[in-house]
Amino acid sequence: MISGAIILRLLHTSDWHLGVSMNDASCEAEQRRFLDWLIDTLDEREIDVLVVAGDIFHFRQPSNSAQRIYYDFLRRAAELPNLQKVIVVAGNHDSPSGLESPRSILETLDVDVVGTVSRSEDVAERCLIPLQGPSGQVELVVCAVPYVRPAQLGVSGLVGSPEQVRLAFEQAFGELYTELADVAYDRYGEVRLVATGHLTCAGDESPDEDDLRGRSPIHSVGTIDALSSSIFDERFDYVALGHIHRAFPVEKPRVWYSGTPVPTSKNETSKRYVIDVDLSASTPDCEFVEVPRWRDIHCVEGSQEQVLEEFSTLTTECDLAPYVFVHVRDEDFNYDEPIATVLRTLAAELDEPRPRIVDYRETDLRSATATGGPPAQLDELTPEEVFLRLYESENENRSPTEELLRAFRELLTDDEVDERPAQTSGEPSDSVKEPA
Repeated sequence: MISGAIILRLLHTSDWHLGVSMNDASCEAEQRRFLDWLIDTLDEREIDVLVVAGDIFHFRQPSNSAQRIYYDFLRRAAELPNLQKVIVVAGNHDSPSGLESPRSILETLDVDVVGTVSRSEDVAERCLIPLQGPSGQVELVVCAVPYVRPAQLGVSGLVGSPEQVRLAFEQAFGELYTELADVAYDRYGEVRLVATGHLTCAGDESPDEDDLRGRSPIHSVGTIDALSSSIFDERFDYVALGHIHRAFPVEKPRVWYSGTPVPTSKNETSKRYVIDVDLSASTPDCEFVEVPRWRDIHCVEGSQEQVLEEFSTLTTECDLAPYVFVHVRDEDFNYDEPIATVLRTLAAELDEPRPRIVDYRETDLRSATATGGPPAQLDELTPEEVFLRLYESENENRSPTEELLRAFRELLTDDEVDERPAQTSGEPSDSVKEPA
């Protein structure tokens, strides 16, 4: 990396989820290809600053393999001639201490990592990252805010209506970002400001229902959909958000989600992106850069005959074997050979790269009709929905009290992060500029 160049271009990405699998099917091969592609993209586009807005790893204790490809990427990024700085913040899936443990070594590679913040310490000292221009003056300050839990802002265990809780969260977050902007201006003058965040935020384009699915209280504030983009002080030129797996603008032209660059679930079959942010103008110019697809994901659903027909015609133009989720819905499963066995035999006869069945399930429509509808699959329910159904089954269909629900949501905030991938999907809006 070099120092002293005028800071003009920033690349925003998030939610790599290194180490994630679709059931037992690893996503490492396509994640390796993504990081190779990202190195080339940073070089070709002459990016000055790379911002990774959380969820670098999928598990708090990532595998050796996941850590190896992460640190190998940072080593290669340090060798790029134009890239001045890599800024990484922790997401809710990451271990803050794990990310920060090699901090002193990474700083020698111009990599800054922020794992956690607390109101009991000097937040500005941890979060403000100044970048200098050719004159030696600071031209850009990144306020690197990681995933923040309620207790770290002093707003855990709130009692009140959903609206009162939401306002308390928004006030706490707003005070945090305003404080960072104030300190940055006091220290460096009226420089360009960029912030990060790892949370659920709504604005010009509200999150889809799937975007909010399974979120903990800090992300969706209990029964409230999302925090308002008003939490970000107007002095921020750009806000790089993580946590939602779909790329879209929250508040044009300055608050954006980049989404996950590699699909991590069957719901993420749409195009994937990183965002190239040009900071040379008075307002940022944001461009979606499409990430290549190295593996197709197919969802095959219907009767046994329909599933067999569709599966037999599966094709791919990708390098890696397609992952296939199969759901057979039928009234008669009295085949001489189980349909799952037939599908696996068929897969072995298809051309390379042969599809791999990563999930298989059956629904007997006769049983569904008798019970008034198909039973919900466990992975179709949020943790809170599972809790509600279990509570009602054990308490004569009575609903839990609001106090008990709040206690459950607080426990979920701290315990959810290791086991559940986010279930989000979608495309960026038509108004967003895409590369030619």
